[in-house]
Amino acid sequence: MKSISITSSIAVMMGVLTLSSATEAKSGSCPDQTEAKHVLLFSIDGLHQADLAEYIAAKPESTLASLVDSGVEFTNADTSKPSDSFPGLMAQLTGGHPITTGVWYDIWYDRSLYTPGSDCTGAPGTITTFTQLIDIDPKDINGGGSTNVTALPRILKDGKCEPLYPHQYPRVNNLFQVARSHGLVTAWADKHTAAYDIARGTDGQGLTELYVPEIASVPVEVGPTIAYDNLHANAFLNWIKGKDALGEKQIGIPSVFGGNFQAVNVAQKNVGTPSAALSQAIDSVDTSLGKVVDGLKDAGTYKNSVIIISAINGNAPRNMSEIKRVNPAILPAVLGNVSISYTLTHDAGMFFLANQSDTFKAASSAYANADKVHLTTLWAGEGLRIAGFGDPAKDPRVPDIMFQSEPGTLFDIDPAHIAVHGGFNLDDTNVPLIVSSPLLEKQKRTEHVETTQIAPTILCLLGLDPNELEAVQIEGTEVLPIF
Repeated sequence: MKSISITSSIAVMMGVLTLSSATEAKSGSCPDQTEAKHVLLFSIDGLHQADLAEYIAAKPESTLASLVDSGVEFTNADTSKPSDSFPGLMAQLTGGHPITTGVWYDIWYDRSLYTPGSDCTGAPGTITTFTQLIDIDPKDINGGGSTNVTALPRILKDGKCEPLYPHQYPRVNNLFQVARSHGLVTAWADKHTAAYDIARGTDGQGLTELYVPEIASVPVEVGPTIAYDNLHANAFLNWIKGKDALGEKQIGIPSVFGGNFQAVNVAQKNVGTPSAALSQAIDSVDTSLGKVVDGLKDAGTYKNSVIIISAINGNAPRNMSEIKRVNPAILPAVLGNVSISYTLTHDAGMFFLANQSDTFKAASSAYANADKVHLTTLWAGEGLRIAGFGDPAKDPRVPDIMFQSEPGTLFDIDPAHIAVHGGFNLDDTNVPLIVSSPLLEKQKRTEHVETTQIAPTILCLLGLDPNELEAVQIEGTEVLPIF
């Protein structure tokens, strides 16, 4: 059998425990004073560091190349693990990992919550869905105008059964809340109308404006998605002018604002890497970023602005020749046919068991069936706590078992599905991280950093205390070494 890294109680019996401490992220420090007045944060969803390097090499006159040339580029940056839009965004906004934020995935499981529409009686435990499925109408560009409250998980709070809104889901505050508490203007653009209420922060008051046209209302094709991205780009330009997203009223130029681009994500999933569609998608983002830079210059704010570019997730695999398909129908047998409350598999496996006492049996079976799922790393039970993911015996959002498979493994037999995210391999997690500004000297840094360091860095740039972020206090998240 191939070598497998196991972190669980079965490792002691099998004598195959291989623990390696995670590489510590490189840290910096806040300067005594900063001249930054505006920080812009953009996620090019799906973009890998390798994609960025190839694009800049091919197009040295691009906006992306100029941003790299006028700031600090980190070539060894990791996004969240698992790599999904929800934990990826929370990493950037809070400075915390899922163990701290409680945000693992946009569709997840919580042993302490109750089923949508229920009266919070009976045994707790429910799937938590924070996607377009909680819109009133996901086919409408405005999501139908509000949240479908009947689709929200329920929480028993002070004896009352209440819906849990997305902004109430994280366990820690975010940078927008900190900025607003100091009287600063904040704004953000994202992809799902109701679900990205999560960006408002735990008090629901973190954003001066949240702009969330529903991406599920447009065809999942590169052309329509570029048009969708242009809605975000127009919002960015209006914010630079001190107006709201639609340019209808004055809100003041935000001190911190941004959002994401989706076309690269769609191109990778639909067509693959490399492809003309992917080049078209990156070109469109580059054009939008060029307009943002020009807008800052026209507004006279460029010299006091910092632009941060990263990605909340990569998509795997980049190399389509690596694809190894696994029929997800075999997974119950792989885990010993124990009862499973929730399964999430894209290019990794995450499982909540109906009975946590079955963890040993399920993990042992997964180890015995490793070749069937191309398993390389297994975390189970106490092993999850040891590995830093949290304790499933105490935290209702930590799965009982997780495993990572070989690069290229897709738990999907549909040949049209060629790239996904959600795992822990390099193509899932190695994303760009650029901090660009006339205020910074050009640097190319190769040490390991994480996107969790973005949040405290932004507060540092604005002259605020990063320790006002609860996740920074809990995890000791450091600012990026940019000064």
